[in-house]
Formats: sequence, structure tokens, C-alpha cells
Amino acid sequence: MRRVLGLILRVFSFLFHFPLIAFLLLASCLAWFNGHNLTIGALPWQGPALTYMLFFSALAGLVSLGLALIGRVTLLFVVWNLAVLVALARGYFFSSYVFGPAGTSLGMALLLTFGALAALIGSCLQWRAPRRAT
Repeated sequence: MRRVLGLILRVFSFLFHFPLIAFLLLASCLAWFNGHNLTIGALPWQGPALTYMLFFSALAGLVSLGLALIGRVTLLFVVWNLAVLVALARGYFFSSYVFGPAGTSLGMALLLTFGALAALIGSCLQWRAPRRAT
């Protein structure tokens, strides 16, 4: 049961971050090529700095995801997961970000943050050294 849960968390970490990275790349590229400025209230950057930050961090995330998928430098994927969790928690819960009146944005923030936490646990399991046969 423990091995199955570990496998599920490892797979979840990849499935959580691939769409996140794809969204960040797509949003930053669209904003960059169309000359628009992004506004994400939960992040500390604004304007062109936000666009560049999203683009280059998504590229770093894509590289770390790719390397982790082939079993190389899995520690980089753990660092990416930790950075995403810290950015989400800091942006939503430890900043001046204000949730909407309906409460749906709070639910989405909790869902994303707990998803990032589960993905971090899964990436740590990926990083763990393989067992040797005796």
C-alpha cells in the first residue's frame, strides 16, 4: 500500500506541474508577443518583470521536469516543486492578496496549494535513492 501511494504521489507531481508549466509558458509568451502586461495579484512582480519571470521560471520548470522524467538531476525537480509551493503559499496567504467575496478564489488557492504540497512530497519520493538488491 505504501509503495502504491508513493507511486501515485510521484505520478501526481508530474501531472500537476506539466499543465502548470504549459500555462505559464503560454501566458507569458502570449503577453510577450502581444505587448501586453500580465497582472497576477498573488505574485510580487508586475508588468514586463512578471512576464519575464513567468517565462524563465517556466523554462526552468520544464527543464527540471524533463530531467526528472528521465531520472537525471531529480533534486532540481524537488527545488522547482518547493519554489512553486513557496510562491503559492506566500502569494495567497502571506501577502496583501484579497480573496473574492464568493469564496471560490479561496477554494482554488487552497486546492492549488495543497496540490503543490502533494507534488512536493511526490518529487521528494522521486529524489530518494533507489534501493539496492541484496
